[in-house]
Amino acid sequence: MSANMAASGSNDGDSPDLSKLEEKLRDSLRRKPGARLAGETFDSANHAAVCMILRPSDSKGSAELLLMKRAVTERDPWSGQMAFPGGRSRPNESIVETVRREVLEETKINVMDSELLGPLDEIVPGNLSIRVTPFVTLKPKSIDAVISRSEMVDHFWIPLSYFVNKENSSIYTFSRNEINFQVPAFVYQGKHVIWGMTRRIIEDFIARIQ
Repeated sequence: MSANMAASGSNDGDSPDLSKLEEKLRDSLRRKPGARLAGETFDSANHAAVCMILRPSDSKGSAELLLMKRAVTERDPWSGQMAFPGGRSRPNESIVETVRREVLEETKINVMDSELLGPLDEIVPGNLSIRVTPFVTLKPKSIDAVISRSEMVDHFWIPLSYFVNKENSSIYTFSRNEINFQVPAFVYQGKHVIWGMTRRIIEDFIARIQ
């Protein structure tokens, strides 16, 4: 089902309208193009792409972004996590072809007719040797996701202002292999933890539009 619910946390951060947001992002990418990870380690790593999809929100002059709740499966290194739509490249596939194919497969949102802004800074997740390239695209308010239930369990359109507001950032504690970890995170609606690679991509994006 679609999860167009208010965030648990304040949305009082300043969120520019989509036209101003696009202008700021373009200007940032002209001045500082997304950094590409270079070197033998990264050149030989598998490649993947994700897409930050933005649409106008019900609040005048603001925007919201799409995040997916991944299904819990043993074969998925991001099992159960909040993430952007995206995935691994296939052989002989460009990174732009990858992100367009993966977004369509996971959300039924066609970004073939949309301009992909970016890329943002490439990133390596902490749990896997893979190079991830993030893109951004702007869609109309009428767009919504139809998720692939084999990979996702829910999706959320979260106000961009939620992430702009620093009061919504917190420290999340979890255990893995009997070791406790503390990481910066957003905890949406008090239970959906946005951390790691997804959080870093959001913070790169926010820094570029402020």
